[in-house]
Amino acid sequence: MSQQLEKFIPIVEGGIQSLGVDPASIRGQVFGEWYLQRGSATVLVKINTVNAYNGVKDILVILTAIASVPARNQEVLFRKLLEENHKLLNERFTIFNDQICLVSSRDMQGMDAQEVHSMIDGQSYAADLLDDKVREFVAANA
Repeated sequence: MSQQLEKFIPIVEGGIQSLGVDPASIRGQVFGEWYLQRGSATVLVKINTVNAYNGVKDILVILTAIASVPARNQEVLFRKLLEENHKLLNERFTIFNDQICLVSSRDMQGMDAQEVHSMIDGQSYAADLLDDKVREFVAANA
């Protein structure tokens, strides 16, 4: 983890605190990770460094696992997830480690605590709203 990422800790923790959650109580074992329980969703908030077309970027990633990818009828599921993506504001469905996840990400440059708050709040709302719907769709099409 880049030492440069340390400067973003107060911004992220300020956003978490503005949600009424003590950031120290939800820090993960890995530097730059926090785990929040929001409604029915467990939300991972993570700062990370990635390679981009114009150099290295420091980003905020918010990820919520929704359901396991079923062994059957994946094409039908993936089409449904793509259709749902079109309805979302900042979040998107993705597959990560055989899990259907809802994710949002943004460059940390210029970000403030209110934007972190807004991203976590939006992700939490979307995950809480869609997790049962996705699980029901998976069960009905498995």
